[in-house]
This record gives sequence, C-alpha cells and structure tokens, in this order.
Amino acid sequence: MKSKILSLSLALCLLLVMFPLVMGASALAPAADGKVYLTSAADLKALMGDTSLWDKDIVLQNDIDMTGETNQTPIGNATTAFTGTFIGVKKADGSNPEIKGLDIKTTAATNRWGLIGYATGNVTVKNITVRGEISSAGGGVAGIVGAMVGGNLVIEDCVNYCTVTSTNATASRAGGILGIAQNAGVSVKNCVYISGFFACSVILDHGVWLHNIGSDLISPADIGYFTTDTGKFLFCFLLFE
Repeated sequence: MKSKILSLSLALCLLLVMFPLVMGASALAPAADGKVYLTSAADLKALMGDTSLWDKDIVLQNDIDMTGETNQTPIGNATTAFTGTFIGVKKADGSNPEIKGLDIKTTAATNRWGLIGYATGNVTVKNITVRGEISSAGGGVAGIVGAMVGGNLVIEDCVNYCTVTSTNATASRAGGILGIAQNAGVSVKNCVYISGFFACSVILDHGVWLHNIGSDLISPADIGYFTTDTGKFLFCFLLFE
C-alpha cells in the first residue's frame, strides 16, 4: 500500500513539474488585478519567454539587473506581438526604474528587435530606462520598441542608454527609441537616447536630425522612423556620453 502511495506521489510531482512546460507558461503570472509585476531578473527573463503574458499590463516595480542572463530575447516577435502596456513605477526621486545588463543580440536577419520587438494594437510604454546592447542583422531595431505595425503606440518618459546596432545593408530602420512604425498612430514624448555609439549600416535618407522640437511630425533617424504621417516626436533628444 505504501509503495502505491509513494508511486502516485512521485507521478503527481512529475506531472506538476512537466505541466508548465507542456502549456508553454512560466512561473510568472498575473496578480489578482490582472497585471504582471516585475521585481527581478528572473521575472523579466520569464516574461521574455512567455507569450501568454504579452497581452497583459506589465508593471516594472524596481531596478532589474540582467547582467549575465543568457538567451535574452525581445518581448513580442513576428509570431506573437506584444499588445499590452509596459509601465515603470517612478522612484521617490522621480527617476525611472532601470533595466540594465540587457543583451538582446542576434547575428540573424531578424526584424522587429528591441526590449519590445514587435507591437500592435493599443500599446503604451512609459517610465522605463534601459542599458546594455541591442543588435540584429535585420531591420526595425531599437532600444524600446523595434517595430509597431497597426494600432496606436505611446512611448513616454523613456531613456535608452543601450548601444543599438543594425547591420542590415538595405533597410536598417534602427532607432534609439523606436525602430519603425508602419500604418500606426504614434506619440513619442519626453524620451532621450543617450549613447556614445550608434551603429547603422546605411544612412537613413528618410530620417532627419531632431532639430525642430515640438513639431507635429518629425522622423529622425536617431530616435525612430515612420512609414506613415500619423506620428509625433515631442521633446525627445539624442545625447552622447
């Protein structure tokens, strides 16, 4: 009898271990209010790999250090877009919570690459600071949102210290904050790209330097790129360390 109970217990434990893998879910889960709260590198890494959370409201509670975390990937890809919100909780001094140690890189020609790789729908990203490296041999590469296709995107009060690199020789479409927006309404406000290095394999002749702060339509190569005329860059800056 005892051996049967032991066998059943072991079988149950095995099922509990295997179940999240079968479902493609992670240990990270929405709270009672439906939001997903990030407090650690493990949380962010789980979010990167769990497509079932990419339609949720994500809340960055505090600084997160991703240094040494391997296999980092964008939130949102060509198969499953990010359709939620990603908002940081401001610190007592008014500064953003910071994600440092990002290492989101690929040598493949993968489009839509960044902290958030591919977004669509009604998406808001706010109060986030990022540091690290983001690079791809594809197009639509940026520190905050690589590509927005359709819907409406708001990026506000975000700071990117990441090195952003695209080695695509024909259509890099790389930006500090936003890589590309296509057929989408976009508002990028109070954002800063701070970097000692910005690499793009081609000169983006469709972009202009951000010299007219506050105008209704600016399409700067250093901050982002539009394929439509439905966007605004307001009070955004490129600074070099």
